[in-house]
Amino acid sequence: MLIKEWTWGRAWFVAMAAITNFILAAVVLRYVGTSEEGVKLALRATARVAFLWFVVAFTASSLHTLWPGKVTAWLLERRQFIGAAFPAAFLTHVALIFAVYRAAPIVDADHPVPLFEIIGGIPGILLVYAMLATSFGWVARVIGRTWWERLHRYGSYYVMGVFIYCFCESFSRPYEELVSEAVAGIPPAIYYWPFLVLSVGAAALRVAAFVARRRLLSLGLG
Repeated sequence: MLIKEWTWGRAWFVAMAAITNFILAAVVLRYVGTSEEGVKLALRATARVAFLWFVVAFTASSLHTLWPGKVTAWLLERRQFIGAAFPAAFLTHVALIFAVYRAAPIVDADHPVPLFEIIGGIPGILLVYAMLATSFGWVARVIGRTWWERLHRYGSYYVMGVFIYCFCESFSRPYEELVSEAVAGIPPAIYYWPFLVLSVGAAALRVAAFVARRRLLSLGLG
């Protein structure tokens, strides 16, 4: 377990991730409107920007295992704070979720919220902020190395699984329904498919890095 202490510079880096996503949401709502359509577009945009922070942190170690070098070492060195930028940026998305559910309640006979989004999404959000809380050295020392590693390893897998599920949503719905959801002229394929490819690719990198580490250990080089 390697937990680096926070500095003002690192805290400012994480704060800027949050501020950037907040500004993005404000711009979307300003130009698209604060109707349900505008809020949903802001939801998608903020989730995907936050996801980019997450996927970098999720793959940093794997990238360094598969392609060791200065760039991947730089990413690995800063993985803790890149990872913390994800929940910071995700705060705006969480706020927008509450806004959507206030405008279109969970119990809605015409447009019910899928059960998985309720019972799967809430633990995911809790895990995101549990991992943020344990990015502070003193908290990590309290829970201990074993539980810290379990939380961050399996928590990140769970969160990635939720993202993959959400990006796979386009598979289960008729094309006509997706086209009807185009917001501000942006077709759904743009905000589903590239991120699905990225998330599945990140998971594949984790598997490839695991196999590479096992091979090195079997050769006595690990």
